[in-house]
Amino acid sequence: MSFMDFTRTIQRNEEELWVEQLFDGTTEMLYPLPIVPRKAQPGDWLYTIYSGRVVGRNKIREIEIIDKVVGVGTKRFGIEARSIIHIECPGERAPYYIPRKGHQGIRYDSVPEWAA
Repeated sequence: MSFMDFTRTIQRNEEELWVEQLFDGTTEMLYPLPIVPRKAQPGDWLYTIYSGRVVGRNKIREIEIIDKVVGVGTKRFGIEARSIIHIECPGERAPYYIPRKGHQGIRYDSVPEWAA
């Protein structure tokens, strides 16, 4: 079984409270994506980028492919979701500052700095 971790960027203008919920254990999180991550599978890591750094990672429990594209989010920050990533919460916060440029969509990246 090969693991294919990936990164996802949360827009800077998104509320920091939403990002914090990924790591404080207050809620079970579902991560909607506009694409289906074909190389990823349960057991892989989803790394979250926010405000120019990797803030943490969550283990993927399930990747749900949506039959009909669904609009999610708010009017201001909506996306057309094609998949929902079910992640384990709380996740792990980054052990130290790991700078990373934000990007659209996902990028397959194991964030090698995490283990350094």
